[in-house]
Order: sequence, then C-alpha cells, then structure tokens
Amino acid sequence: MIRAVLFDIDDTLCDDTGHFTGAARRVAAIAQAEFPSLAEGALAETYLGVSDHYWTREIALTAPEPLAMVRERLWRRAFSLLGIDPPAHVLQGVLVEYARLRLEVLPELHDGALDVLTTLRSQEVRVGLVTNGLSETHVSKATRLGLLAHAETFLMPDRIGWAKPHPKVFEIACRELGVQPNQTLHVGDSLSADVGGAKAAGCGAIWFNPHGKPHPGGEHPVPDRVIDSLRKVPDVAAGWFASG
Repeated sequence: MIRAVLFDIDDTLCDDTGHFTGAARRVAAIAQAEFPSLAEGALAETYLGVSDHYWTREIALTAPEPLAMVRERLWRRAFSLLGIDPPAHVLQGVLVEYARLRLEVLPELHDGALDVLTTLRSQEVRVGLVTNGLSETHVSKATRLGLLAHAETFLMPDRIGWAKPHPKVFEIACRELGVQPNQTLHVGDSLSADVGGAKAAGCGAIWFNPHGKPHPGGEHPVPDRVIDSLRKVPDVAAGWFASG
C-alpha cells in the first residue's frame, strides 16, 4: 500500500508561475524604460526563461546559495543575453522591487490543495513537502498558505544540500517519514525535477498537468500517472498497486 505522498509546492500546490510572471513583468517594464531600443517585453520574457531554467534544472547542479545572490545573477544574465550591462541603480531597483512583490503577495492555492492534504492525513498516509525553493521564502510561504500545518517533513535545498531531481532528495524524505520509496508517491508539475527525480529514487511519479499539456517526448521522463486535479490524488494513491 502507499504509505506516503510527497508534494512539490510551486505550480503544484500553488500557482507560482502566475505569481512570479506578474512580478517579473511589472519590474521589467519599469527597468526597460531605461533601454528604449529593446523590443517591448523582451527583458521580462528573457528573465522568465532564465529563471525557469535555473529553478528546474540548474539548481540541482550548484551548491545552495542565498536567494538574493541567485536573483541578482539571474537578472544580470537576462540583461546580458540582451547585450546590456545595466547601471547599478537600475539593477538595484529591479532587485528591490522584485523581492518586495514576491514577498508581499502570496500565490493562489490550486483547487483542492488543502483538502487533499487533509484527506491523506485522515487516511493515515504520511505527507511531505519537497521544493527547490529556498527556506528564506518558502517556510513563510508554506506557513501562510496553510500547507506547513499538514506536512510531516519539509525539504529545501539549502536545508539538506540537495535539490530535485537528485534522488537523494526523495531518499531523505522517505527516511524522515519512515517509509520505503516503493511505498511513496511524489506529485509535481516538472517532468525533469519532479518526475525524473522521483523515479530515479524508486518512488511513484505523478505528473500534475492541469492544463493538459502533451508530453514532449524525447528524453523527458515519463510519469507513472498524469492528473489534471489535485483532488484525484487520494484515489490514485488508494488504487496504485491495483491499477499499476
């Protein structure tokens, strides 16, 4: 039987893409006024691509760093890709305003997020949170969203020294919950970080795909199950071995 379910946070339990996209576009629009030759929206879209690559892939290849250092490097990279060496006052303004927007406004929970955690715990299934976000932001985020109250373990790269998709992340989660990987499911939106990491550790991998995106094929990891709603997780867990 399935004894534990692990959850990614950003874009699984909550809509972080909508949140960080809005913040990045607002900040970039202000900064881009300093560079009128740039195409409209170029800085925002470049930063979003750079940031997505870092948080889903690159973070697993680097030692954990302070969040302010990461954000400065990513914004510098976005400017550099556009051929810009930003003046210090422009870069500092971007970093301060982006940090403010990300801190003061919470992302919205996806439908059923708290209900599914409550249901699993009532069924004596252990629950863990596994994120590539850093403790500086994600302890507060998980607390304010009401997620932390349901979690029996909460893993972040700067706390454990590893990031998804490294299988060590999932092995640590299983050990802390007192379960075996083959008794554990992980739910996440990223094929590379969540599905690939979970399967490498021997856990079941559920791809949370609320918008029905097609699997890109190629070398991308293949999930064991695909769901479009978090509310389906308890039933999937209950029937895991019967249907798998």
